[in-house]
Amino acid sequence: MHPIQTAYDNLLTDCQKHLYEAFGVRSKEANLREDLRVRASYLIGQCIDPVLRHFVAKAVEEDSSDRDWLEALVRIVADKHPKGWIDEDFSRYEIALSDLVRRFENLEALRTEVRRQGKGFDALRITVTGPNGQEVHEVVWIDEEYEALFDRLTEEVLNTPALKDNPRLQKGLLARSVER
Repeated sequence: MHPIQTAYDNLLTDCQKHLYEAFGVRSKEANLREDLRVRASYLIGQCIDPVLRHFVAKAVEEDSSDRDWLEALVRIVADKHPKGWIDEDFSRYEIALSDLVRRFENLEALRTEVRRQGKGFDALRITVTGPNGQEVHEVVWIDEEYEALFDRLTEEVLNTPALKDNPRLQKGLLARSVER
């Protein structure tokens, strides 16, 4: 086998291992595709983020070969086909994968909570990361009966002279409110 082809095969194998580990697949490594297909199938139609939506759509695809499927997922995560990678691209892939997995798992958790809670609610999953790196995840339920009240209160607060038209102060208020 040609050394360049061997290097590329090794790169894909490393990318696959990172996918397997990042998504916390508990079954054999060979079951990565099936595990992702099943998990992603619950998120079809739930994503508005274009990268996550594209990843989910490709993860559930069954028509392509395993190699083509893997290359496509890696390309989506890295925003670059692995055949054109330079040394730094693998590090970028690892970082982008970590971010994508976090968003995927947040959406999975939110979907699970919404199913468990039932109808009549909107749900938001809030994640707060402190300066020490500690994260707190919370699902916040908004009863339909209180939705108008929350909208009115939000408008009142955001239209106060100190906050009006000042996104930086608005975000600061949000951060302090979530902290409490």
